[in-house]
This record gives sequence, C-alpha cells and structure tokens, in this order.
Amino acid sequence: MNLKILTKKVNKALDLLYKNDIYLFEHDLCERCISHKFANYLELQNFENYYIDCEYNRAYSKRNGGTRTKKITTKDGNYVDIVITKRNDNVDDDLVCFEVKKWNNSEGEIGFKIDRLKLKILTGKKLPTDIKSGDVLKDEDGENYCFNYKYGFFIIFGLTRDEVKIEYFK
Repeated sequence: MNLKILTKKVNKALDLLYKNDIYLFEHDLCERCISHKFANYLELQNFENYYIDCEYNRAYSKRNGGTRTKKITTKDGNYVDIVITKRNDNVDDDLVCFEVKKWNNSEGEIGFKIDRLKLKILTGKKLPTDIKSGDVLKDEDGENYCFNYKYGFFIIFGLTRDEVKIEYFK
C-alpha cells in the first residue's frame, strides 16, 4: 500500500472521528479515548489481512516464541499508540505506526519530540535509544532491536477537524 492510498484512508478515518465523536474533543477527553475511537474508524477503511491495535507493546525476538516487550526509547519498554500489522514474526509485515497527541497536551513540545523520535525509530531511520541515558537499546542476545514499519504518522488532534496536523515518516 502506498502513502497516497494510506493517507486517504487516514483522512477518511479522521473525518468520521470528528463527524461522529466531536463530543470527545469538546469535552477534553483523554488521548487514549480519542485514539481508540480513531482506531475504530481506521478499521472501517479496509486494511485487508491487517490488524489495527492500540497501545501495542510487542516486538520480534529470536526468543520467547518470537516476541518481547517493545523497547524504543526506554529500557522499561514502550507502547505504540496505534499500529497496523499482520501480528506475525515478520518485521516486513508491519505497515503503519501512529503516535498521537491532543492539541492541548500537557507535555507540550517535549511530548511531541519524544513521539517523533519513536516514529523515526519504528520506521528504521534511527536505532532504539534510551532517552535518559543515551544508550542504544539491545535485546537479551546483545543485538539491536529491529523495527521496520513502512510508514509512521504523527497526528496532533485539534479541537476541530481543520486544526488536525499530520506528519509522515517513512
């Protein structure tokens, strides 16, 4: 799936979110609530043979049946807000990862910066690095963690649909 088709699907899901669930924005509900509803609308966009998951924290490994906790920017592990994946042991089957924030996020630009870093790592443009120590994160066998999402989207939800900002990573 190319970026143009993917972008159309993402925008259609955003249109539905703001059309049907504007209440979530007007009443300042939490990011997790909004991202879950956004994921519901992504599911309606026909990502055939893919799953859409929220707060995804699994990564690939040669141990433990092929999975382990996702370590992107912290030794304790990370969650990705939304992923579109085939849920198998093949890193090439990870299609899209999303990090989302609300326009009024309390972390401000620091939170935005961390999410952008996560997307660079998840799309294979940067090695997983602990943000506190600067250490490159490695698995139990001393190998670098491997991420290969084809695309990353950083979405800042606005109070209205017109205020939504989208950044792409690939």
